[in-house]
Amino acid sequence: MCDMKLNFPKAVAVSLIVGSFLNLINQWEGIFANDSVDGLKLTLTYMVPFFVFLFGQWSSRHTRL
Repeated sequence: MCDMKLNFPKAVAVSLIVGSFLNLINQWEGIFANDSVDGLKLTLTYMVPFFVFLFGQWSSRHTRL
């Protein structure tokens, strides 16, 4: 449990950086042109890097050699 507390701020930072970059790529027209932004896609684009980072950190500490 202690590991998750330490990784949470890093996961948020990764999610904000990677999610913002991916949203710029995937929803360019919605952000900078006169088109709508898909809220579900926007949310998922931030959530996926967050959970992938946490799972990667967890699995690297819990693998059997």
